[in-house]
Parts: sequence; structure tokens; C-alpha cells
Amino acid sequence: MGIHDLRYCTATSGDSDNIFPPKYFEYLGYDFLRRENRHEVVCQAPLFCNYNLDERPFFLRVTGILRAFFMMGILIPQDINTMSVFSSSLHLLQNCDFFVHPAYQMEDIICTLRRMMAVHKRVRIKLIPYPVISGPTCGVTNKQKLNRVGSTS
Repeated sequence: MGIHDLRYCTATSGDSDNIFPPKYFEYLGYDFLRRENRHEVVCQAPLFCNYNLDERPFFLRVTGILRAFFMMGILIPQDINTMSVFSSSLHLLQNCDFFVHPAYQMEDIICTLRRMMAVHKRVRIKLIPYPVISGPTCGVTNKQKLNRVGSTS
């Protein structure tokens, strides 16, 4: 077991440009330690995309707002999928062989499936009521966004 008991530790997946609010990790730790089912839950913060959203082109503003809306209105409450910034117990991560290869673009979807296979049931998604700010997902202009979308097909 080493010096740390993995049953009482968490890991958080995120991007290098995420801005976590003050007390985010304090709340996460408190919530995690008081849960009986801590190894069957993934904690998800609402993600608000794009710094300076008011300065972005219309298409990017709409995309950023809709992404936050769908995340808070559907993905989290319906336990459908985690997205970008999420936390879980190291014990759960160890049981599902940690994260998928970092070059895989949609690792959060695969992680959800792997977690469910590890615990042999649906893994619940718990809202962390501290929004995280994220940079643009693939460009700060319409041209950069469309070039990115066009290159994936």
C-alpha cells in the first residue's frame, strides 16, 4: 500500500489552462471523505469555456454557452458523461487502469465506460458547485475553429 492509502486519495483530470476557484479542492476533499460510496462516484465541476467570452466571435460564444448549458442541464444530472475537469478516487482509477492514453482525444468518454466496468455498475456523477473556467476548445477565432473542425473529418 505504500505511504498513502489510495482509498482516501483523489486525482483530478484537467487542462493546463483551467482556472480553479478558491476552495475548490477543499470542497472536493471534504465531500469525498464524507461519502460512503466515494469509490463509485466521479466529481464533476461545471465548466465554463473560453476566457473573455464576450470578446469571442458569435459562433464561439454560442458554442461555449451551449456546452456549459448541456453539461449542467444534462450530462451531470443524468450521470451521462464527465467532461474535461473531473475527479475520482485513486482507488477507482487504479481499478480501471488509470487514464486512457493521453493522446486520445475523447478520453473522458472512455474513462466513464472503464469506471463502470471496474465497479460493475453505473458510476454516478456528483456536481462540484464550484465552476471552473477553461480556455477555448480549439481556437479563438471562427477561422481557427472551422480549420480545426475541417481537419478532423
